[in-house]
Parts: sequence; C-alpha cells; structure tokens
Amino acid sequence: MENTPQSETEPPRYVGMVSMCAMALVGAVVVALPSAYRTVRSGGSALDGFVMAMAVVLTLLLPLAWLKTKAARGFRAVVGPHVSRALGAGLGLWVSLGSLGLFALATVLKHRTHHRGLGGATFGVFGVGWMVLSAVMAARLVSFGRGLLKRGTSPSLIQGASALLVALPVGLMMAALVMTHNPGLVLGALFDLALLWLVVLALGWRPLPSSMQKVARYLALPLTVAVLLVGWFRVERSPTAGAVKQGGGLVGAVLSAMELWSDRDGDGRGAHFGGGDCDEGDPTRFPGAQEIAGDGIDSDCDGSDPPGALASVVIAPDPAAATAPVPAAPNGTGTVAAAASTTTTATSTATPALAAPPTASTLPARLLDKPDIILVTLDTVRADHTSVYGYAHKTTPNLEKLAKNAVVFEHCYAIGTSSQRALMPIASGLPLSDTPHSRREWPRIKEDADTVAERLQRAGYTTGAVSSFTWLRKDRGFNQGFDQFDESPFRDHHPERKSTGKAAIDSAIAMYDTLSKSDKPLYLWVHLFDAHSLYLRHDGFKFGRGEVGAYDSELGYLDNQLGRLIDKLHNSERSKRTIWIVHGSHGEGFGEHDRKGHGVYLFEEMIHVPLIIAVPGARAGGYAARAVSTLDIPATLLDFADAPRDSLPGTTLRAQAQGNKDVSHAPVRSYARGRAVVIDWPWKLSVLKRSRGKDRLLLFDLSQDPKELHDLSADRPDDLKRMNRLYRSHK
Repeated sequence: MENTPQSETEPPRYVGMVSMCAMALVGAVVVALPSAYRTVRSGGSALDGFVMAMAVVLTLLLPLAWLKTKAARGFRAVVGPHVSRALGAGLGLWVSLGSLGLFALATVLKHRTHHRGLGGATFGVFGVGWMVLSAVMAARLVSFGRGLLKRGTSPSLIQGASALLVALPVGLMMAALVMTHNPGLVLGALFDLALLWLVVLALGWRPLPSSMQKVARYLALPLTVAVLLVGWFRVERSPTAGAVKQGGGLVGAVLSAMELWSDRDGDGRGAHFGGGDCDEGDPTRFPGAQEIAGDGIDSDCDGSDPPGALASVVIAPDPAAATAPVPAAPNGTGTVAAAASTTTTATSTATPALAAPPTASTLPARLLDKPDIILVTLDTVRADHTSVYGYAHKTTPNLEKLAKNAVVFEHCYAIGTSSQRALMPIASGLPLSDTPHSRREWPRIKEDADTVAERLQRAGYTTGAVSSFTWLRKDRGFNQGFDQFDESPFRDHHPERKSTGKAAIDSAIAMYDTLSKSDKPLYLWVHLFDAHSLYLRHDGFKFGRGEVGAYDSELGYLDNQLGRLIDKLHNSERSKRTIWIVHGSHGEGFGEHDRKGHGVYLFEEMIHVPLIIAVPGARAGGYAARAVSTLDIPATLLDFADAPRDSLPGTTLRAQAQGNKDVSHAPVRSYARGRAVVIDWPWKLSVLKRSRGKDRLLLFDLSQDPKELHDLSADRPDDLKRMNRLYRSHK
C-alpha cells in the first residue's frame, strides 16, 4: 500500500479546524456589518466597530462549532448514522415546547418574587417537571402524526404542521421580548441572531469544498487569530467599545453582559469590555460617580480631579453675592452653606436673594422641646397619582386631610428609582454609595454605619420601625438603632402576592401604644409596600380598568389604611407634639415614555414623589419655590429632634415645613445606572452617561413641559451649559 507524503495531505484534524475557522469568519462578517452601522449611529468608528464585532462573534461561533461537531458524533453514536424524520420532529417539538414553558415560568417568577434563592429553587423543580411533560407531549404529537400518515394524510401537510408547531413557540417568545423590553435593542439582537442562523443553515457547517480548501488552508486560521487578537485589544483600548454597546444588537448585548461580569466591587461598572472602571477595589470610584473636587481622588474615572468645587460653576462675579444672606449649613459647619449660597447666586441669576431660615428663637415654644416624629414611607407612590397633588381620582383623601395642616412640597424628587437607591438613605441618612454596606444585590448595612435611628437614640429618643418589604429586615442591618423592629407584615403576608397594608398599620398602632408609654420622645418609621407591583384590586376602591386602575386601587386602599394611623394619633394626648413626614420612595412608569416600572430611568413619573410635612402650630400651605429631595428627609427629622446631622449630605427642610416659602434650596439630583438628572426648578437636565466620549444631554422646562416631551438643549444653549456645569460640579 503506497503511503501519501505528509506534505501533500493535511491531517484531518487540521482540515476540520480550518473549515471551522472559515465558516466562523463568514458568519462573523455578516453579523459585524449591521453592528458597524449601529456603532456609527452611536458616535463610534465604523472600522473599530466592525473589527470588535468580528472578534465577539468569532468568540461565540468557534466554541459552538466545536461543540456541534462533538455533539453530532455522540448523537450518531446513540441513534445511528441516519436520523428518522419522526425522531427529528420529536426533538424539535420537545425543545420548542420546553423552551416556551421555561420562558413563561421565568417570567412569572420574575414578576411574583424578588427572592432569588426561592425563585431559583422553584424554577429548577418546576423546570425539570415541565421538560419531562414536554417530552411526553412531543412523543404524543409524533405518534398522532404517524397515525395521520397511516390514514392517508399528505406527508407535506404533516411536515408543514410540524414545522409550524416548532416555530410557533419561538415566535411567541420573540414577540413577548419585543413587547416587554426595549423594542430597538431586542429587535437588533433578534435580527443579528436571525442573520447568524441563516448563515449557519446556508453553509451547513460542512467541510469546505476541495476547491476552496487550499485558499482557506493558508488564510482562515491566521486571519481568525489576527481578528481575535486585534478585536479584543480594541475592545479594551478603544473608546468605540462604549458606542458598540450603546448600539445594541447581539454584539452590544454580549459586551454589556461581560462588562457586568467583570464588575468586582458591585458599583455597576466593570474595568474591562468598555466599562472604564478605574478601581475595581473601590465601589465609590467608577465612571459617573460623584466627584469631590480637590480631594486628590479621581472618583469618576475621567483622568483628573477638579481643583475646587466652585471653580467650574461660577460664571461671573455678582456684587449682590457679598451681601446676600447665607443660610444655615446642612452639616452645621457653615462651609456647605457658603458654597450653596455662592452656587445659587452664580448659576441662577433669575432667582432673587432668598431669606435665611428662621433661628430657634423664632420657632413656636412647643417645638423647642423634642417632638414625636412619625415617618411614613409610601413605596412606589408617584405624586401625580395622589389626589393631594391634584389627581382626578380621589385616591388619597386621608393625605388631603393631613395636608390641610401641613406643608406640601410640590417638587420633591427621589434620589433614585431602584429600591436600593431610594430606601437606603431613609435608614442611613446617606446615599447607597456612601453607606457602608455589603456588595450583594440587596445589601446589608454594616455595623459601622451611623444610622438615623442610632442618632435619634443618642438624642434621647425611643425608636421603632414597621417593615413590609423583604429587604428591610433585621439580618440586613435595618434594625440598627431601633428599640423595636417589626417585620411580621411581610413574614405573615407575601408582599408581592398579598396586601400587607392592614397588617403594617396594625403593627404600627400597637408599636405606637408601646413607645408612647415612655416619657421619652418617640420616632416611628412605617414602611408601606402595597403600591409596588403586583397590583391588586380592592373592594371599594375602583378607579378604572387595566394596570393603571389597579395601581390607583392600591393607592386608595393604602391611604385608607394610613387613615387609621392618622386618626389614632390625632386622638392621642401626644398629638400636639407630633410631627408627620409622609413621602414616596420613588414613582412608577406606565408607558409614558414607552417605559414601565422603575429602577432604570429617571423620567418625572418615576422620580417625582409626594412629600408632606405636618408640624403642629406651623403655617400650612405649599412649597414650590425650588425642588427638594428625599435625601433631605433624614436631615430634616434630625434637625427637628435636635440630633446630630453632621456628615449628612441632605439639606434640612425645617424652615419650609414651618411655612417659610422663600427659603432657598440647592439643585437636587437623582441617579440610576448610567443616568443622572439635575433639577434646578423649573429646569431639568437629563444625562445619559457614556463610558467613552461625550455624555448625551437633554434639557426640559418642567413648568411648561411637565411630561418631558420637548428637548430644549438645542434651543437654550446657555441654560444647557449652566445646568451641565451644575451637574459636573457635583458628580
């Protein structure tokens, strides 16, 4: 037998590798073309985007091609060299039905519970059961098809019906993704996947024709290696990586997921794959973080630390600034107050000089002693769906009664739209990023945090809290500083399946009875969760159909329950020394900007929340001169309690709550991942942060455009520059 020289014939393994590389290159080129187009639209380089997309797709295709080859060999070893049509149809039906069921199960669990451990265990148990059931159904369908064939039914008809049954679940899943997520991003990824699938089908993942193997032998493998090396190098080094991610599609989704995987310090930005995090050991340093000018630390990873907070804000000297009254500083030192006064004068020339807050000697005599403080947090309650803020439906009549002897803050904004960002400051007094906490998604407050309740305890208060949310619990550190902490409302009633409002108010009334027996002033924090999804309809509270009607029904029910606590305290002997602070944690979207829910975006419907402060003997009314923040609530209640509020970033609203409508307030901010807003009423600057390149800026006049429909950034360049300087001076 004549031996063939090694130089004339390539080893089969090498030929197979060359074939896989050639096929993967073709698929990568096809998918990289639309990705390059999207990159250009996002402000990046087309060539860079094309090369990076090629590298990402090759990284996906090469392992899949290898696995496909190995799986095909194992499959043939089990079923034989020839696969019957019945077996192929059965496997297709099984995978399709199983995928649809798992998709539906995951969707239900996502909307029903935020408990990852319970959700994961439920998905695993029921997922296995569904896959077994899907196999049984697929076998029955194949058996039914065989019976039709024996009765003389056309094979083409049966094949078409089988293909439809396989494709229909996939189509339903795609439609659900498009309708429930960002249509542009989802459609882009689906389009790329469809292109890739067509290329795979066209090429068949078969060995290359002999006429092309000679060319591929010398070019495919080295070209694949070169594209992978250059492409991934550019992902790490090129500013275009951010534009590739923003462009979306399959490549953008992969890079975004890999960036989050590289996030080791839990700040939401990774150090690799275009994330730009300059310190993965410090969760306070990442692109878009708040920059403290002059501290020698580059917090926002832009490569520099500003020399001073005011240098980039002051536009021109103002002679009136020297004689303008300086309001009391939030931290009691005078430093912050001076900076805020200078900033307001320099950046808001249309706003006249405002009076300083009243001193303690001008306050009602009864408030010179420490008052009782009731803090009520209404989770996921947006201001414009409460009748106290003018909503057409009477959703909050009890809040209206309270507001008759209170100050309503017309422009109050949540510090963030995720529960973590919105609720952490109420407990710690600090933003989530500044609060000592663990790196879990639902973090634990560390013991070295000086919470609001601990400060009140040191000021002589007896303290209690009622929680109806599974995150606000003892083992997550939220009981620090509380003499009593009751989490039975969510222990006894699942907060995302049943109403917890009645149980929470029952607990609050019982806790008040206990705390009020002491001679000490009391602080009671009541958290009410019911307005959070899942929305339930309640008898006697019908405000319309659909999801919005159910949400309004929750508000009506919640207000009715809160009314019991209001009535209870109104009849108490301590009512004349009780201060009420009622606020929303964040809002909720119902498609106003093609977005639903909360946690990601910073539109008005998601951050404008109610804030009502009732002070005995104070002048009732409204405060609309400036915007305020939920971050101000801890400083305000500590000020009333004469408790230490040093190091807290919020500004006390004590003067406004006592009826002084002319008190100034610095611009307020709200944050979400990759987004921020600055509100210097009535102007609102929305910032879409980009890891590389310029941020996208949108400007709105909320007094004329409360629904944020008209971007004025091109029409009002001076106001845009002023607001951008405000944003960058306190990033």
